[in-house]
Amino acid sequence: MYSAPANSWLWIRGEIDAYLSLQDPLYHWRASVLKMVDSRYRPLKKPTALSLTPGEWRVLKELRKGLDMRYIAETEQLSYRRVSALKSSAIRKLGLRNKTDLLVFLTS
Repeated sequence: MYSAPANSWLWIRGEIDAYLSLQDPLYHWRASVLKMVDSRYRPLKKPTALSLTPGEWRVLKELRKGLDMRYIAETEQLSYRRVSALKSSAIRKLGLRNKTDLLVFLTS
């Protein structure tokens, strides 16, 4: 049984054996390996602010008004935990690190 990093290296090794030869110049190797790793581990596109769900947008708009999350939960007829999850999901999708970053984002 292999660990996750070991599996990655085995995968890369298989790809290299299949697509590269010893006669290729070093810059070709580097470019090919980077392309293989990028295509496997990087997402196809970065999420944008427009990829937020309508529920996430509603929660952010209410937070921007200065409303409490419990009040938002009551008015939207959601549980407090659901409102918290929507807020956390929006923070992640916007590329923010924490609630402080979210407050700065909402007030700017």
